[in-house]
Amino acid sequence: MDVCFTSTNTRSSEERDDAAMRPGKVITYQLSDEELAKYRNLPPVEGKRSISLPYRKKKK
Repeated sequence: MDVCFTSTNTRSSEERDDAAMRPGKVITYQLSDEELAKYRNLPPVEGKRSISLPYRKKKK
């Protein structure tokens, strides 16, 4: 077992790898219609390309 010594903690590489693969805390919230409109009307960020996500095909 490898042990990682850092200034803040001592953890085995297995513990470190396991922690990296687990999902983080999920926070859900809902925007009001006014807040949603504000964010939808923001201009695109310069230098970043927009992406399009493919639609899921319905299973037959």
